[in-house]
Amino acid sequence: MTEPMLDSPAEQHPARQLQIRTARGTAWGPLMAGAIITSLPVVIFFLSIQRNIATGLTAGAVKG
Repeated sequence: MTEPMLDSPAEQHPARQLQIRTARGTAWGPLMAGAIITSLPVVIFFLSIQRNIATGLTAGAVKG
């Protein structure tokens, strides 16, 4: 049975986060650093388009 191939480093990142466990427990520092690095682009994207989202929601509202 062949393993699925992960093409890009972005697809490999969550899999690598699961490998941060050691014999003494979980290394929380590197795990949290990886979580921040993974979620930061999503937060930046949302902050850049939040005005457009709010405008679209209010433009589509129906007064009734």
